[in-house]
Amino acid sequence: QGDITVMVDMSGSMGCACQRCATREAARLNGPRNSRARAAWSAATMITAAFPEASTFGFCSSYDTCYIAPIENGMMPACRDNAADPNHPHRDLTKAGGNSDCAALLFLRHASEGGYAIIISDGAPGIPSPMDNNHLEEHTRTLANRYFAEGMRFGSVLVGSHRNKIYPSEMTVRGERPEELAQLLEWLVVERGM
Repeated sequence: QGDITVMVDMSGSMGCACQRCATREAARLNGPRNSRARAAWSAATMITAAFPEASTFGFCSSYDTCYIAPIENGMMPACRDNAADPNHPHRDLTKAGGNSDCAALLFLRHASEGGYAIIISDGAPGIPSPMDNNHLEEHTRTLANRYFAEGMRFGSVLVGSHRNKIYPSEMTVRGERPEELAQLLEWLVVERGM
């Protein structure tokens, strides 16, 4: 059937997933009630509720380090506002602002070989990162296409207004639309032969 790994972008552009920050962000933008992060983690929760055997990881980067951390299924990272607290459970993930997708893919290669990768993001890889933007985009595209050729299958959940064509995704949905997330779940069921 193949393992399912959910990789959630935790870069600065995603914002904070906590209700207080999501409400504050919506008021500032005079827009939707959910931040991109809130929509992303809601999508991750929906996927792992349907497939409890799936694994969930958050990823982001700073100018000198790429971070990837397991996140318990059904949970969201703690508030970004408290990242300076040395006891913050996701301190490194919340203080870094970039998304080095290629580093996440290198990790994913070992976590989900021959399985299904669900990438939840608001756009293309970007700095801050130990690598420059040209490297990030090209390396991500190269790795994703190589893994696809080797049997890994990709689904993309896009949140916000960004679109990207970096992953060879067989199913791309918008995270703010539950009916589209349902299509992603149906795709996984069919693909895995359940």
